[in-house]
Amino acid sequence: MTISTKAVERLQAVLDTITKDRSRWNQRVWLEKSSDSACGTVGCLAGNLVLQDPQLQDIVWHVDDVYSEVQHVVFPGGIEIVRDAAARILLDDYEALNSGDDEDTVEDLFNGHNRLEDLWCIGQLLAEGRLEIPESVDVTVSHLYYPSDD
Repeated sequence: MTISTKAVERLQAVLDTITKDRSRWNQRVWLEKSSDSACGTVGCLAGNLVLQDPQLQDIVWHVDDVYSEVQHVVFPGGIEIVRDAAARILLDDYEALNSGDDEDTVEDLFNGHNRLEDLWCIGQLLAEGRLEIPESVDVTVSHLYYPSDD
């Protein structure tokens, strides 16, 4: 499945943001409050996709001294977990998330063990080559990098 041009633009914008300001990115958490980030929030790629979506209405923070990571966000359609909201933002056909290769690709993109270079490689795969990877990102160090045959 091909993701829309709008989804590619959103993915590009979020990857550019977390590449330029790493204080906003922690791939191991959906979203959490952070005094180290200029915006006061840190999150994984999915969390940052949700934060940059103009339709985001609210974040449901867990009130817990031990576990402050948030997993729920509020959009016009109701409360969603961060992963589902981010997948909906990227996929025009949300049902496609639960069927076939796209599910694996999106799950790979949101994996908590990804390095920044991995996110760019997976994003490029999902965007079918339409991302503009900055020169400062060396995707060849990613274990997911496969040079094209061109």
